[in-house]
Amino acid sequence: MSIEAGERRLAAILAADVVGFARQLGTDEAGTLARLRRMRQDLVDPLIASHRGRIFKTMGDGLLAEFPSAVLALRCAIAIQAGLSEPIGDAPPLDGPPIRLRIGLHQGDVIVDDGDLLGDGVNVASRLETLAPPGGICISGRVYEDAAGKIALRVEDLGEQTLKHIARPLRVYRIAPPESVAGVVESEPPAAAAPRPHDRPSIAVLPFSDPTGDPEQRYYSDGITEDIITELSRFRELFVIGPNSSFACEPFAADTDRVARELGVRYVLEGSVRRAGSRLRITAKLTDVRQGEQIWADRHTGTVDDILEVQEEIAARIVASIVPEIRYAEQDRAERLPVGDVRAYDLALRAHAAISRGVAASDPALLSEGIAVAQRAIALDPSCRRAYFALAFGHCRRGAMGYFGPDARSDYDAADNAAMRLRALDPSNHLAYAILGHIAMRRLRHQEALANLRQARRLNPNDVTTLRWLSWEESNFGLPDKAREHAELSIRLSPRDRFIDFSYWAWALACYVGADHAGCIANARRAIALNRQFSGHYLLLAAGLAEAGEVREARVVAGEIGRMAPGLLQTRLAGTTYFVAPELAARYRLALEIAAGLRDPANLVMPDSGATSPGASLLH
Repeated sequence: MSIEAGERRLAAILAADVVGFARQLGTDEAGTLARLRRMRQDLVDPLIASHRGRIFKTMGDGLLAEFPSAVLALRCAIAIQAGLSEPIGDAPPLDGPPIRLRIGLHQGDVIVDDGDLLGDGVNVASRLETLAPPGGICISGRVYEDAAGKIALRVEDLGEQTLKHIARPLRVYRIAPPESVAGVVESEPPAAAAPRPHDRPSIAVLPFSDPTGDPEQRYYSDGITEDIITELSRFRELFVIGPNSSFACEPFAADTDRVARELGVRYVLEGSVRRAGSRLRITAKLTDVRQGEQIWADRHTGTVDDILEVQEEIAARIVASIVPEIRYAEQDRAERLPVGDVRAYDLALRAHAAISRGVAASDPALLSEGIAVAQRAIALDPSCRRAYFALAFGHCRRGAMGYFGPDARSDYDAADNAAMRLRALDPSNHLAYAILGHIAMRRLRHQEALANLRQARRLNPNDVTTLRWLSWEESNFGLPDKAREHAELSIRLSPRDRFIDFSYWAWALACYVGADHAGCIANARRAIALNRQFSGHYLLLAAGLAEAGEVREARVVAGEIGRMAPGLLQTRLAGTTYFVAPELAARYRLALEIAAGLRDPANLVMPDSGATSPGASLLH
């Protein structure tokens, strides 16, 4: 696919800089520049070109180059450093000290700007170069994992490093100069290192096939594949194989076992694109290769009228659907592991599974169990991000079950502390902002909540949990149209999500705020049909029925709420809600008073259908 200015993509970046250039230049300017030109002309530029690289910026004594894969970039870097230890070309050596380079490599997100590349992918590579010894190479953990099994290396693990002007610490590996590694050689091992049970879930997206074999349609199937890889990379809990490594497996794509071995992944996504006239049909399936199980499959259709829009929409739907399936599969896997094999990441997965069950069943005991397991994970690994997310979410939900009571405050404090720690560990992780926004909403800090949730969506527009929470907060502000849009999108993106009942609840709430009684009642009933244990679904149904004049049924539902969650209805009758605008809160309280039999339905005064609350003015 062509890349236009301003677009984002993944790239492997090589940053190189001459050691002691200023000192050599001051001593012998003409000789130093001649040696630099010789090095570029006879060694560096040809090696970059032969490894399918492109120099996109030079800085006197340094350069930046991009490569289609981390493996090619690393092979090029090794060849450059090895070549510099030998005479360059057939010409006699020039007088003066030899040119030596430091090289840094990283694979990450870049922004195209009129032929130049910008962004963290470039900045990190430049910072890694400063950590390399003269004649050596420093690589990020992403490059190391992508090259595992493809290049035989002796490396030094430098651990987590804080790089200047880079927000989050990064795992860094140092490759010694060529003379120290005794002639680094490339190897073709039978398989890459298999994913360990405690690693991040790893996934490769194989090039989507075109059964028609039409070369003119190939660009579209390749575009779908690249878009899926890019969108998957937004989910920071996943390790996603880059597009070039994935495309290199195309000759043996039918053998998913071999793909998994070659790339060292657990999950493989494959699919096909078929065009018939103006219609497109795209099929996809996700396989857990280690277990030999297909865990997800789906079919998507569209038209070619606006091919790019269809391509982006289908890529987003596939990604939003498979990420929850991977999360559930990982949780199930962690719960099956023997106790002695469990590491911090596995404990974090177990914690999240217990908390999810507690949320679905409105069971504080399960939430407490999940919180305790998350704390064990953090004790084992204080940098385990998944554990901090589980801890924050568990405390937040347990606090919410306290119905605004005094005991909820300590849970919200603990949730806030865990979420802040998560953001400090990974400032660009969308989950950090999503949970901070959710906690702020629970603490009635609504402007802060909306800002964090919107930032979470900017970082990852395909996360359905973020969309649900954002929809809820937009309803709290009296913005039913935006809230409805995001609730519906969460359903469209992931129609088989295990927690889709909360999407229907968010949709029902948006309808309630907009005085769409039929929509509120229908979606609240859908939510209850999917999850009869969550008491919040019944509250919204009772209010919607009361405002629609279905008072007898509303009172039956209110009685069910009292049985399920004693005290919940009383907090709302006391006027305690999440609504920002007093008018919305008063209207909701009146509807519940009618449902509870405490107020005559004749007292109900409703706004016009589709009207928004004055609370919306708070945003302008």
